[in-house]
Amino acid sequence: MIGLARCEAADCGRLALMNRQLIQDEGSPNPMSAEELAQRMQGFLQGE
Repeated sequence: MIGLARCEAADCGRLALMNRQLIQDEGSPNPMSAEELAQRMQGFLQGE
């Protein structure tokens, strides 16, 4: 069963790694590193 959980800034690193893996698995040309994805995720969670 899949559940939902609220994400916090502390989760950004783990989420970024999962996002990077998804990008690779889908063959996306997105060149962002895990660090860049984490920064983008932090901005998203802060409402930027």
